[in-house]
Amino acid sequence: MEELMAHLEGKPVQEPVDTNDLLKKIQCIPISELAVIGRAVMDRLAAAAESSGKYNS
Repeated sequence: MEELMAHLEGKPVQEPVDTNDLLKKIQCIPISELAVIGRAVMDRLAAAAESSGKYNS
């Protein structure tokens, strides 16, 4: 979980993330933790959209 959150936050991780492995792990994560991951993903996407200037008001 910590490695996934670090990856989503753009922090350096010890090893490259294998997307297929990551998807398999996500399928086994309890819903309460999955909600935290979902929020982190949405925050990162929102930040990327904002920094691109595409969706600024």
